[in-house]
Amino acid sequence: MSGPLRGPVSLLACTAGIALANNYAIQPALGDVARDTGTSAAAIGLVTTAALVGCIAGFAFLLPLADRAAPRRSSRASSRCSRAACSWPRPLGGCGCCSPRT
Repeated sequence: MSGPLRGPVSLLACTAGIALANNYAIQPALGDVARDTGTSAAAIGLVTTAALVGCIAGFAFLLPLADRAAPRRSSRASSRCSRAACSWPRPLGGCGCCSPRT
């Protein structure tokens, strides 16, 4: 590959690799995380599984949309979805996973 796309493609490839590597980096500490949060090891294991499933779903379904939508429009939509996902449990009373322990 040559031309102006080489830099952005390399940046996106590195970003995807780092995002996936983060899922594997936490695995040795899952027992400690489960103990510190007071949950079972099986429940904590589901968190990393869900993260990998989310990455795969994003690669399969969201990346093709990038070819069809304008970059500014898709980045706005992505930002809105991220904000909604981060604030979703709060209006419902919260699930307790993000609240500080008392």
